[in-house]
Amino acid sequence: MLFSGLVLGHGHLRAMLDVPQLAPERRAARAREAARVFAAAYAPRRA
Repeated sequence: MLFSGLVLGHGHLRAMLDVPQLAPERRAARAREAARVFAAAYAPRRA
């Protein structure tokens, strides 16, 4: 749920505000960055 909100929230907000959507290559970069941030935030911690 958290990851999908991170990825989809920006596009949804742009649509609701009637702002043009990002170009496909920019969306791909944003998705990669969201995955990187999510993995860093929720990675198992070493003891």
